[in-house]
Amino acid sequence: MRACVGAPRSEALPTRTGDVIVTRCSRKLAAAFCWGMLGIASLQPVAAQEGWSPVAFEESGDIAANDARIAQISEADNSSRAFEPMQSPDFIAAPPPLQAPAQYDPNINPPNPQCLPEYPTWQFLPDGLMYKSYLAGPLEPRFANVWLHEQDKGWLWDVTLGGRVGIWRYGTTSIARPQGWQLDVEGAAMPRLDVEHQEDMESVNFRFGVPLTWAQGPWQMKFGYYHLSAHVGDEFLISHPGFERVNYVRDSVIFGVGYFLTNDLRIYGETAGAFHHSVAEPWEFQFGFEYSPAVVNTGLAGIPFFAANVQLFEEQDFGGALNTMVGWQWRSGRSNRLLRAGLQYFNGKSSQFAFYNEHEELLGLGLWLDQ
Repeated sequence: MRACVGAPRSEALPTRTGDVIVTRCSRKLAAAFCWGMLGIASLQPVAAQEGWSPVAFEESGDIAANDARIAQISEADNSSRAFEPMQSPDFIAAPPPLQAPAQYDPNINPPNPQCLPEYPTWQFLPDGLMYKSYLAGPLEPRFANVWLHEQDKGWLWDVTLGGRVGIWRYGTTSIARPQGWQLDVEGAAMPRLDVEHQEDMESVNFRFGVPLTWAQGPWQMKFGYYHLSAHVGDEFLISHPGFERVNYVRDSVIFGVGYFLTNDLRIYGETAGAFHHSVAEPWEFQFGFEYSPAVVNTGLAGIPFFAANVQLFEEQDFGGALNTMVGWQWRSGRSNRLLRAGLQYFNGKSSQFAFYNEHEELLGLGLWLDQ
């Protein structure tokens, strides 16, 4: 067919090198063309009875006569039968309307932006930890400032300067709760200052370790080596000339297991056996729980937390020490770092192992920053 049916011949569809280029037929004209084709197909049986051929009509040059002939055939056909739409194999139904995507639910969908299953990969210096430090563990590597009052010693200032970072990971890329295997390195210095005596340093603990950690679902595990040693401060030795210094050292193989009862509540247990020790005895145990909501981007409002830890050392006849914390926390959505502020209560053998055999009861305020 050389022209759009019902359109002037000046608006015929031009061709250029065999490719049809629609230049002047608008959307409305295209719709009229489609309906015209449907009408012609439905009129073919009647036209055949009247002796009319679409080819003959196409070649006719009298447009007015053709239009009149079409109107006559249409009127005769409508009086005899209802219009029947064309049933053509080339007819394609309109696609169904697009469905809006389901709302993202972090409790159902995988925790990655594409909501796709995440497969383990090798990562150097990864972000996040698979086995995080115990919130109420007094010997854990982190940044902390705690002001404590002891009945016999007065005000003390316990500081922790350190942390733990990942070196190598085979697992997911999540920062908050990565899954797989990860090798970490940790270290911290934990000095104690006597606030009421010109902030003299009483003692300091040093910790260093290389744990291999694993996480899958709610389960976590760590296995590795750690070193702990304690030293008395020079100022304390000068002000206490009769004090007998001890060389406290332990190099241990450590094994720990953690389990998340919910996304916010973790329980854990740990044991370590020293293969090299001085003053310290081989065995130690610790266990505890912590309630720390996994809510991120808490803003300035924050959210409460609570944690408790018990440590048992063989050189202290497994007498143990209880350390509890309660307060407010803020968690970053980008780095998952955790800042806490609150109260701390400690009761038991001293966590400063230069005085490992002394009993202390401490109460005070603290700030803690964890990876």
